[in-house]
Amino acid sequence: MKNEMFVAHCHSSQERQSHHSEAMKKNLITRMNRIEGQIRGIHSLIMKETYCDDVLTQISSASSALNSVSKILLEEHMKSCVIERLADGETEVIEEVISTVRDLLQSKSAVLPGDEGTLDSHLTTLGERARKIKELISEDTYCNTVLSHIASLQSGLQGVSEKLLQQHMKICLGERLQNNDAEAIRDMMITVKKLMK
Repeated sequence: MKNEMFVAHCHSSQERQSHHSEAMKKNLITRMNRIEGQIRGIHSLIMKETYCDDVLTQISSASSALNSVSKILLEEHMKSCVIERLADGETEVIEEVISTVRDLLQSKSAVLPGDEGTLDSHLTTLGERARKIKELISEDTYCNTVLSHIASLQSGLQGVSEKLLQQHMKICLGERLQNNDAEAIRDMMITVKKLMK
């Protein structure tokens, strides 16, 4: 069954496309639906002023799910599009793949200004990015383009995570330390470790 999902190939036209099998499209879109739901859930948690650590855990989960989508898509891209283009003598595909992998690994976070409204609108934008990725997948958009959109969504999640971590450290942790809560530092380290996975 897994091999059936890797029936993709690229056109040599100016606008490259990937032709995912229906099973692959369904798998990727189902995963993106879950991620989009996670982003809506994160948005809801923030609007309800849920404890920062719980929200950060959800962001970490969404980020991990997004990493899984990118791994599946990158594997398919390497097994089909890249091999096909190399066979056609298009060695520039190697630099393209290196650049894509670099973007996926670097997780450049989007810098967010300081107010809550910005976090709200940023999460709305992340939901729109997730929907765009699903659209690109269903339209057989070239894998590299979809992976670039995934890297952008990943960096947006990283930006939200960093903003919440800052707030958590300033407000939640600060209050707990003022109240001589000995577990505060331990809890913070647990949160940071979750985000670093």
